[in-house]
Amino acid sequence: MRYTEPILKALKKEPLTGIKLLKESNKFLDEHRQSNKPEPFQEALLELLDKKLIQIEEYQMVLDVNRPRPQSMHQDGFIFSLVKIEPNDIRQLIDRLENPKEKIFKKEYQELKNKIIGIKTSNVNRSFKNDTINLINRIDPIERDQNVYQELKNKIAGIEPSNVNESLKEDMINLINKVNPTSSNIYQMLKRLFVKKIDDIENNNLQKWKSLLKYKVKEKEPTEDEILYYEAFKTVNNAYKNDKEMQEGYTELDLNMLVISKMEELKEKIPEISANNKNLKLFLLEVPKEKDSPLNLPSQATDEDYQRAYWEKDYEQNIQLHDPKPKSINDKYLFTDKSLTKEDFLKQYGFISPIKRDLKYKYELFEDLIFYIRSQESNQGLKYRLATGLSESRKSNEVLNNLVIESTKEKLIIDYSLSYLSI
Repeated sequence: MRYTEPILKALKKEPLTGIKLLKESNKFLDEHRQSNKPEPFQEALLELLDKKLIQIEEYQMVLDVNRPRPQSMHQDGFIFSLVKIEPNDIRQLIDRLENPKEKIFKKEYQELKNKIIGIKTSNVNRSFKNDTINLINRIDPIERDQNVYQELKNKIAGIEPSNVNESLKEDMINLINKVNPTSSNIYQMLKRLFVKKIDDIENNNLQKWKSLLKYKVKEKEPTEDEILYYEAFKTVNNAYKNDKEMQEGYTELDLNMLVISKMEELKEKIPEISANNKNLKLFLLEVPKEKDSPLNLPSQATDEDYQRAYWEKDYEQNIQLHDPKPKSINDKYLFTDKSLTKEDFLKQYGFISPIKRDLKYKYELFEDLIFYIRSQESNQGLKYRLATGLSESRKSNEVLNNLVIESTKEKLIIDYSLSYLSI
């Protein structure tokens, strides 16, 4: 039995307490699939919370007047809601965060008042009803005194079950929660969305890193041809480092020819060279080959410009033609006799391993980002970018990454593409 989809459907309309969420979720299941057992429902809740598809907005303190001691915490009192993922929904949250005095809950406010007025006086004493209505009248969407909300909740929770239907009590408490969207709650909702997006980006970075290691990096024992090239190149390179005349007068093509010559010279010593390099490892990075592009010169280019461009192209082709490396080796490789890993090899070419930030650091990033947006004189565009970045839109990760770079200099997305390494 899977409750995940029914829970998501039930929460589309409004946030619900645990007890009501179970009832509403069962409506989306066939009768034979419904269950009175809590375990399947609780497992689905935990799965959705873990995936950050739903969130806990607050805990509803429903007091039982017949039980004077504090009650234990139970899922029935948690208020669950969908995580906002559409840019427009998130933009409304940001606007509410920036404009906490806006009266945007008139409908729920009036509905709550009508429910209280609709309670029959025969079921509750008149003073209770008058006190409750007075409390509702004291609700100020601008000031939002939390003591008023809590007192009102306690009043309604204290109504005897024999006098008022339990579902009506729950509806009224839900309405109280809806007319009390404190800025603090909204801030926490946005922060949770931000953390979820960073988690998604970090997981995506990790998957790309693993894919790069698995499919693009090869670690092997070098063949005799590869060892021969390694030994010849090492000999020529050492000579080049210690000879100023070579550094000043030798071209890349000249060095290639020297390596080829040295390889011919060392061929007879392959068994000895292989024995001396028995601990040698070869790392290879598979990169895309660059397409042979046509000359890209401006329209005002002279004949001399074209001649120089053709000469450079011919020279590059000549270097490739006299490349001493075996065909099994591309331009991105590393010979080593040290205890290096594939990760170490990638770092040689500027790649960095994925970063897993702790929760405290993510919170600090979010606070820095909000501070940056608020500090800008004209920030409507920044708010729109933040809403898009926190959403599930196709380019959300890229938008959030650019916004965080702009505001904190922190880079979220790690580039594991190989295009800039093309050969």
